Formats: sequence, structure tokens, C-alpha cells
Amino acid sequence: MTREWECRFSALEGGARIEARQLAVTVDAPPPLASLAEIERKREVAGLFPMTLDSNGVIVGWPEGDASIQHAVERASRLIEERAREQNASQDVRRQLAEIGRTAASLVSQVPRDLFFPQAGKRSESRALDLPGGAEGSYEVSVSVSAEPASGLLRQSERRIVTRIGNSARVSRETWAIA
Repeated sequence: MTREWECRFSALEGGARIEARQLAVTVDAPPPLASLAEIERKREVAGLFPMTLDSNGVIVGWPEGDASIQHAVERASRLIEERAREQNASQDVRRQLAEIGRTAASLVSQVPRDLFFPQAGKRSESRALDLPGGAEGSYEVSVSVSAEPASGLLRQSERRIVTRIGNSARVSRETWAIA
């Protein structure tokens, strides 16, 4: 899925304000998932804009208190393990993976506070999951960010979470780019 936005930045004392409107949504999905793809195409993204940036380019008043990968991994760990414990041990691996994957996807879709002026580089961390019924699992959070060298403005950012239970894996990712 790709969402395209038109953004307008205006200077404020000590930062900037960003107004935006969604221009397009593209969802690539196989035919059996066409109805779900259509729901996503029609879904309105609310609450993202307008936003304010402080003098360091960090989003003001955003719920994510720490944009670091360590914070993301710790938060993912708590939520995924909580979700795994809630699952009935008799459920099959596919259902467990799907539920844990939905939790990971919700984490991925949270906009990092430093989105527009990020720390460039690649970071990754993985952890084993404590799953019910003795199942083995793990997840990995990776972030790859590039920024314009002169201004520090985002070029592209990708956050990816891979959850695994046994031999099954699910990938959730979100990519942001400024064109």
C-alpha cells in the first residue's frame, strides 16, 4: 500500500507547521484480498496532520516519547509477548503468527517523532519471544534511514518488524520518503 501526500510547511517561531492532504492511495493485493484492499483504499487517515515541528525538527506532542530503535524494540517486546500470552496454547501457529503480526503492524504504523529530520543510518535488534505451549518465536525490528546531507531532511525511512513462530514468518513494514 502506498499513500501519497501533498505537504505544505510554514515557519513558526521555534519550528514549523505542516499542513497536508492525501492525494492518492495505491493498494497491491492478490484477487482473493480485493475486498480488503478496497477497504484500505477508502480508509481516511485521520489525526496525522496538521502537525508542528520544534526547532530540532521533532514532531511536537506526538505520543511516541522516544524515537530510538531500542525504545521501539522494548515496546514491541512488551506488546508482542502480551499478545502471545493472551493466545490459547492450543491455537495453531498460523493464527498465533497472524495475531502477533497484527500487533507488530500496529507498531510499525506509528510515525516516529523524528520523521522529518531523522538520525540517518541502519539499526536492527532481535529478540526471542516467550510463547505459550513451548513454541519458539522471535521478532526483529530494523530501521534504515537516509537524509539529505546538507539539510538533514528525510530522504527515505523504512521501519520493518519480522515476527516468527516456528518456521512461519510475517513481515510488517512502513516506508516514508520525501520526493
